[in-house]
Amino acid sequence: TGLSFTISRDTLPWGMAFESFAKKEIAAIASSLKDHKQLELLPMQVDGREAMLSEFSWSSAQGPIHQCMVLTAEQQRALIFTASMPGLISQEQKQQILALVETFRFRTGQDKSAVVAQ
Repeated sequence: TGLSFTISRDTLPWGMAFESFAKKEIAAIASSLKDHKQLELLPMQVDGREAMLSEFSWSSAQGPIHQCMVLTAEQQRALIFTASMPGLISQEQKQQILALVETFRFRTGQDKSAVVAQ
């Protein structure tokens, strides 16, 4: 009943650019959530890689939900960071969420396809 934070992984379809992938994922989420309202959609960076912030609200059976989602990718591996809160995420909470996401670092070294936090 408070803020939750999840990280999920996906694979970019062959030949698809990150921006197209992000827009497709955001559109799929929007079409599947009741009373979806896009609040903010901004480009950003995570560890020097292209990223997209999607902030939105929707209605669940338990009440209104507010989410901040950041999508990013390294090569063909995508990461989706999602913070969810019943009711509203305050501006201060949003700043802390984004500060947390910005601490993420992709693994460097021989296996550059691995997407792991350090």
